[in-house]
Amino acid sequence: MRRFSLFIPAIGLCLFTACSPSAKPGTAAYFAKQLDDPSTAITAIGHLAALKSTEHADAIAALLRKPGPWQPAAAAALGDLKATQHRGLLLSSIDPSAGTGSDKRTILANQLNRNAAKALAALGDQTAVPMITALLRSPVATTREGAIEALAILGGEGVAQALSDVATNDSEPFIQKTAVIALGNLGDPLGVPALIEAMYRERPGISFYREARMALVQIGSPAILPLQQTFLRKNTKVEEMRLAEGMPIAEGTIEAKAGFVLGTLRDQSFEPNMAESLARIYGHYLQRTKRPVFASVPASVVELCFALENLKQSSKTITLLGRIANEEDIRIREAATHALTKAHAPDAAKILIQAAQNSQGKAQEVSLAGASLVAKNENIAPLQALIEKSTLTPERRAEFKAQLDLSIKCASDISCWQTAAKGSSAAVRERAVVELALLNQQPDIMAAMQDTAPEVRTAAIAALADHVDAVNIQELVKVQDSWKDKVQFSANSEEIQYVIARAKKLQP
Repeated sequence: MRRFSLFIPAIGLCLFTACSPSAKPGTAAYFAKQLDDPSTAITAIGHLAALKSTEHADAIAALLRKPGPWQPAAAAALGDLKATQHRGLLLSSIDPSAGTGSDKRTILANQLNRNAAKALAALGDQTAVPMITALLRSPVATTREGAIEALAILGGEGVAQALSDVATNDSEPFIQKTAVIALGNLGDPLGVPALIEAMYRERPGISFYREARMALVQIGSPAILPLQQTFLRKNTKVEEMRLAEGMPIAEGTIEAKAGFVLGTLRDQSFEPNMAESLARIYGHYLQRTKRPVFASVPASVVELCFALENLKQSSKTITLLGRIANEEDIRIREAATHALTKAHAPDAAKILIQAAQNSQGKAQEVSLAGASLVAKNENIAPLQALIEKSTLTPERRAEFKAQLDLSIKCASDISCWQTAAKGSSAAVRERAVVELALLNQQPDIMAAMQDTAPEVRTAAIAALADHVDAVNIQELVKVQDSWKDKVQFSANSEEIQYVIARAKKLQP
């Protein structure tokens, strides 16, 4: 009986006092209780930020005020939680005078600078721009990196120039690349001169070309005139640039790199200039047995072919590309062939059939592959005969025949092409997508973006690139995001970025 009487008061105590059950693990309340414990505070801050627990922003801000290793995590969390009421606190936590060193205090100060800058960017605090800009002079590279990324989000007066200075002069190549990428994300035309220079700047074993050309495409039409001037060799800073051991930029490189971006931006007005330069540089290449040529010469021929594939080609340009499509060098032959087929040049199939007749082996296969993608009507029979006589493998011969059979079968029947785009053969699906591109069948093209075959995805991206004004940007971004964990899709990642960048500029 005594044991029972002792139990009753215990129950009564929990019923009539503030006794409460423990918070459920994994909840915001559970992690909030861990904020006061130095051994769990950092982890708890991260979980609360991930849970978007805005009601605990003040408690996290209190930790930012309290010196300790949790401060960088607290700053980052306030940005994630969109805690605009704590912008002043975040700004005051930045210390541009923090130097370099291996002691805990200095390391902590730099981590806090980086996270506070990015948090203020997430909050859209324009008043923070001067303080974050000051961090670009930090001796710690990761601090500069955080400041660059924050400024690209915030923008504002002086930001493009500050990022241009970093892209041009920073001592760390990866910081220079970060600034180049940031200038593209910023989209300010004031960054164009630095980006054009970055295309040609090289550090030992490091090139900034890919990042710079993407950034220029992101900026769009304001980059066209400066690129044209560069192409025409009227950009003084580029002309004065010197590479390793004081060497000037190699032959053809200036025209090729500027031309590639102009082609990607669809600068149709400059097509004659690009074709003229291609003819001149290819002419130098043909003289290689009489005079030495740099490796840059054939590389420039390839790059200019890639530029011209994006433009409507004149008859003179088509004739030039047809001549280059007979080249023995496979890289050059492939580039010219692709330029003719992707641009849907008139008589492309006829030109490539002739190229195939004059070649053997891999060179002939390149020409047959291009011709099979675009052949119609009167070109099909001679191409079928040529494929039959070729030394192609049985598998490759069957692929080309399937593409030609599809052209005969579907002709102008859209539903037939749509069915073929879902078929079991990658070669047939590729041919179907090429035709659906001409018919501007956006839903079918978008579906092909998830195809397992890279050649089908490439055809789909090329189709979207020709109709960026009608592209569904949100859907395309979703496709891009879905590729991130698919290594086999990485080869097409840059191509889809170009399409998204151009669509964002062209669509309201």
